[in-house]
This record gives sequence, structure tokens and C-alpha cells, in this order.
Amino acid sequence: MVKHLSFTEDRWFQHKLLGLELPVPRRSVDDRDAHEWSFHSADNDSAEELLGLYVAARELSRTATAACASMDTLAALLSFDKKPVNLRWLLADMIDETARHSGHADLIRDALGRPPVR
Repeated sequence: MVKHLSFTEDRWFQHKLLGLELPVPRRSVDDRDAHEWSFHSADNDSAEELLGLYVAARELSRTATAACASMDTLAALLSFDKKPVNLRWLLADMIDETARHSGHADLIRDALGRPPVR
């Protein structure tokens, strides 16, 4: 999930908002395959590598959002359904994506019998 979230941060803020190319190796992943790739390609990554990817992606996202004049700033590229989106929409979508996967992580932790994180 961590690699998926780092990929999503890069895809929304670096690629869609700023219009930049995705970092290697994400650049070679087709949008239709991105979801599966971001989960399966993490199989051989260490926890430290995954966390590093996520922290780096978040920092780039923060820099990108700070450069926007307002929440109404339009993304350089259209969304996946070919509609223009602004920074407000991108942030709301990223919050939703992160919250959803946080809930998935809670379910996995509970299934493993681990205590809740407070």
C-alpha cells in the first residue's frame, strides 16, 4: 500500500498537476496497469525503501502544492476521465485515497491480532 500511495502522490501532483514525467520506473507503467504494478512491484522492496519512496513523494507533492497560486489552480493535465481538475480536487482525492488505504491497513493489522495504533 505504501508504494501504491507514493505512486499516486507522484501521479497526481508531479504528473497531472505540474505536467512532469513520472519518475523512473513509474514512467514505463501504463495508467491501466498502475494499480496492480504499485502493489506487486513492492514484493522485493524493504520497508525502508518503501517508506523512503513515500516520504520523497510527499515532499515533492508539498513543494508542488506550495507553488500553486490558489486552490483553484488548474492541473496541467486532465484527470483520468478527461476533465480539468484543480488543486482542491487533487488534494481531496489524495486525502480520500490515503484514508481508504489506512482503513485497509487497520483491517490487516486486526486480522493479524496486532493491537490498534493510537
